[in-house]
Amino acid sequence: MYIIIVGCGRSGSRLANQLSEEGHDIVVIDKDKQAFQRLGSLFNGLTYQGNGTDRNLLEEAGIQKAHGIALMTNSDTSNAMMAQIAKKIYQVKRVIAKIYDPELADTLRDFGFDIISTTVLISQLVRDRFIEDSLRVCYRGYEGRLELVEVPSHEKIIGKKYGNLNVPGVFTIITCKNGSNLLMPTPDMVVRKEDTLLCLLNQAKRNEVLDLLGPAFNQPKL
Repeated sequence: MYIIIVGCGRSGSRLANQLSEEGHDIVVIDKDKQAFQRLGSLFNGLTYQGNGTDRNLLEEAGIQKAHGIALMTNSDTSNAMMAQIAKKIYQVKRVIAKIYDPELADTLRDFGFDIISTTVLISQLVRDRFIEDSLRVCYRGYEGRLELVEVPSHEKIIGKKYGNLNVPGVFTIITCKNGSNLLMPTPDMVVRKEDTLLCLLNQAKRNEVLDLLGPAFNQPKL
């Protein structure tokens, strides 16, 4: 893939190196020429010094043929502006922007932009370090709104039918693990003592899930 990255800070340079190592064609743009030093000597992509809102520079960098562009500067305003330029003027298929302000991130997301809100992600990670329940998070997507979690069996759910535990829009059991075996439970199967459930969880409804599973699953880590 041909990917343009605007912003060669810590996260931008790390992303550029990772994608380059995976064999993608990478172009990095930054206003500060010294920032390119973060890429190291093994980076084999292209670099352009300048402002990512400059359409002449973007065209020189090959935005017309880009499969995607990542906007990784420390300015929400610049990233939002560049996202609109890339999507609306050049019809870049995949436009991803880093946005610190959660409200701006939500607004841009409502307009169809692919937004990564580092503030939301970091606050959620820190929260998880302080308060941890027995729902072990395996994956978190959509800005933390959807979680893939492991749920060990518990006295409140042992013996219950899998179909009765699913709550539409809140909690869906995908599979269960029993020892080294993975099973696709049918609605009539019951939860056994050794079962571990793998479930999709609507993070906004997490408290409802904890109430469903029992108080033992909602104990603070502190």
